[in-house]
Amino acid sequence: MDMKINTVLVGLDGLPRAEPALRVGLELARVLGASPSFVHAVPVPMPVWPDIDTTRFVELNEASVEAARGHMQMALTEMVGDGLPGPLGDCLRVIPGYPSRVLVDRAEELDADLIVLGSHKKRSLVDFGSTARGVLSQVHCSVWVQPCKFDPVRRILAPLDLSEHSLEALRMAVMLASSIGARVDTLYCFDAPEYSWGGIPGYPDAVPAYLRDESLDAVRGEYERVLAEFDWNGVEHQQHFAKGPPVPGILARQGDYDLIALGTHGRTGFSAAVLGSVAYACLKQSHLPVLAIRHPERCWTA
Repeated sequence: MDMKINTVLVGLDGLPRAEPALRVGLELARVLGASPSFVHAVPVPMPVWPDIDTTRFVELNEASVEAARGHMQMALTEMVGDGLPGPLGDCLRVIPGYPSRVLVDRAEELDADLIVLGSHKKRSLVDFGSTARGVLSQVHCSVWVQPCKFDPVRRILAPLDLSEHSLEALRMAVMLASSIGARVDTLYCFDAPEYSWGGIPGYPDAVPAYLRDESLDAVRGEYERVLAEFDWNGVEHQQHFAKGPPVPGILARQGDYDLIALGTHGRTGFSAAVLGSVAYACLKQSHLPVLAIRHPERCWTA
């Protein structure tokens, strides 16, 4: 996994609401030595009026895009002034289309390493519609969601499951922490099964307590061994081990941190609703910014 971030793409869904994402994108680009780029999607409706002239309809859509471009340029200039690294016209694109599709296409065009999105609304348990979910399900880069005002990141929580993928995500969190002067705390949540399946169909058997304790001790030992051998690159760190499901365990510690950074395994659509996605559950429920770190060699599954 390439730890270098060269291009940061910021999705601007509307200002001033998108201002926190804008601030984060500019700051990350500055400290990481990356190029910032901004994109705003303008939904263009299909013609619904009877007998509408096609040429006139195209003209109306083009006028809408041009008006949105002028508004975004004015708003960005007022917000950041001379804070942009180059001419605004070089880094801002206003594109007709659905936001998630526009973001994904623009990220592919730029070969972006990180996408930054603004605030998200809390949605129902089964959620297939948000821009963040549409982006997470299709891009091959990491996604930072900023649901609150921008504050400096000094403490990062990095949940682990000890897979190589989650360790790659930890390496990216450490790289980021090294660049911004933050510390990284890891968290492993041991969620032991309460039951096993015995010989009688349909009847579960309780797992003996001593087997759960042995499993807990083995996992804790492996967790400590892996982190003892990990290259922290001089970053201040601490490790935590907790019992229970990961999502409640992660969210319960929000008050102690400024950012949650974790890997995402690429479960989307119906399988995510049934199997659950820790990264997306945290993204939906967290009051903190969440960095969902996408491993480029992992394939998304439906």
